[in-house]
Amino acid sequence: MTSVSDELSKLRARLDAAERMIVEQNARIQKLLDIIESLQSGHKRQAAPFSKGPPKPDPKTPGRKSGDAYDRHAHRSIPSVIDETYEAPLPLCCPHCNGDVNFEKIEPQYQTEIPRRPIHRQFNVHVGCLPAYREIQIAVKNSAWVVPDETGWKVGGLLQWLHAFVTAHATLYLIRPSRGFDVPKEALGADYSGDMTHDGWSVYERFFAAHHGACNGHLFVRSNRLLETATAGAVNFPRQIKALLHAGLAVRDARDAGRISLFKSAVLAEVLTSRLQKLCGPKMHPGNERFAKFLHWNRHDVFRYLSRPNLQATNWLAEQALRPAVVNRKVWGGNRTQHGAEAQGRLASVLRTCWQRGLHTLDFLAQTLRAPPGTAPQLLPTAS
Repeated sequence: MTSVSDELSKLRARLDAAERMIVEQNARIQKLLDIIESLQSGHKRQAAPFSKGPPKPDPKTPGRKSGDAYDRHAHRSIPSVIDETYEAPLPLCCPHCNGDVNFEKIEPQYQTEIPRRPIHRQFNVHVGCLPAYREIQIAVKNSAWVVPDETGWKVGGLLQWLHAFVTAHATLYLIRPSRGFDVPKEALGADYSGDMTHDGWSVYERFFAAHHGACNGHLFVRSNRLLETATAGAVNFPRQIKALLHAGLAVRDARDAGRISLFKSAVLAEVLTSRLQKLCGPKMHPGNERFAKFLHWNRHDVFRYLSRPNLQATNWLAEQALRPAVVNRKVWGGNRTQHGAEAQGRLASVLRTCWQRGLHTLDFLAQTLRAPPGTAPQLLPTAS
């Protein structure tokens, strides 16, 4: 009897050890699957070929090296007492193109004179921009619909974000350190109430007055990635989602071709949304579970384009607007300074908007440069 009890104890100990090993191996397998998913996403992402993450925290100073005779590098601090202040206002027009200049902000500059008693002067330099860029800003804020998107960018070797906001008549680019709500708020205003097609980034959901549409293209991509690694019954969910998305596109094509009315299209959108909700129950496969939660949270946005014609089925307009910048990023990576990033955003906005308007870019720039003061051509005559 004792030998049987001893044998049973040994078997239980072995079973406990095997269960602990299974738990540890499952955790390791899940960690490796997450790494594989991250590497696959990074491989498909269009990044600069030489982008190797953030720069070193203590990089070597470029250019001439300091030595014993060079003394230390330093910047003068802002004077504690200002004796004189001078204004440097904007000119009535641009001295190069004779176009109007709109006031934006004041940048203080300081000068120290060293007579017997130092005199500290402050110069308030007025900074402005030409009307074409201002017209684009106004047109984007007043647009009935917008397709936003963003991609990684580098400024001085540090990660920033290039944001694009595409509307029917204008495109606005902004290069900012943030990927948060502050950037789309700057471009559209916090109370924007138009139609917005986007990739599901949670920041855009903070436009509570807007009508949101989820990009179906991103949902197709997520479904295909799940199918690359799913086995057995796990393949059913992404296949069902793809079939449902194809059904929605078929309804859109029928509506656009005039075979069904907008009302019928909206009714079918409700039917497809109900079917989507039924598919998003609990899943055993971790990837399917994450995807199902995302779809359940955004279920009302997936087929909203069927009831609101201004919404797109995908955010392809913004993807196409970012493509020229992505090609440039592969060549030279980004900008050296924040001023250069600001200049690129403004120039790219004007060039892309000229293309949207069907204007010849060189002709528009030539007319702007040759125009007498106050008579520069309008890029968007309807901007208000």
